[in-house]
Amino acid sequence: MLNKISNQDKVLNKYNFFLAKSLVSYTGKYRYFDSTNIEGVTAKIYFRKLFGKCFNRDDAFNEINHKLNYGYSLIVARIACVVTNYGYLTEIGIKHHCDTNNLNFPYDLIEPFRQIVDDYVYRTIDVQFDYDYKANMLGILKAPVHLNGEKAINLDDAIPIYISNCIRFLDNNESSYTEITYWKNAV
Repeated sequence: MLNKISNQDKVLNKYNFFLAKSLVSYTGKYRYFDSTNIEGVTAKIYFRKLFGKCFNRDDAFNEINHKLNYGYSLIVARIACVVTNYGYLTEIGIKHHCDTNNLNFPYDLIEPFRQIVDDYVYRTIDVQFDYDYKANMLGILKAPVHLNGEKAINLDDAIPIYISNCIRFLDNNESSYTEITYWKNAV
């Protein structure tokens, strides 16, 4: 979650959306399983700064939300493939526990990658959400990301490495933190 908040801060800085208080400064209040709802607080600030003060992620009729959800689903699908390759069930999540969601675990794992979609949607805000938009959005899987500050690799290749580290932690309690950073125009 902290990696997600840090990446949100990077996206805002990329577009010169400066806040009186950095999103990262909220992470000091973060508690196990986000009992203080820091993720929710920072997400609300982040999305309203990026897409306007009236923006609401729960608005089912907002085209921005359609674009965001479509982009997230592309990444979640890739994560789900990797998770099933490791023999894990996608339905059983750690933080996500929806009985009607067959992708709870992948949605637990997507968090540090969401900002790639957010950035793409922001840059294409005026482009109609149609077949061509969706086809072009597939390019986010080639977006450059950095794992632990190392040389950039594309998202499609980074996801299996990230998932492998998460699985090692779950299987063996091996602490192998993987920081994902993204801040460039990728697509």
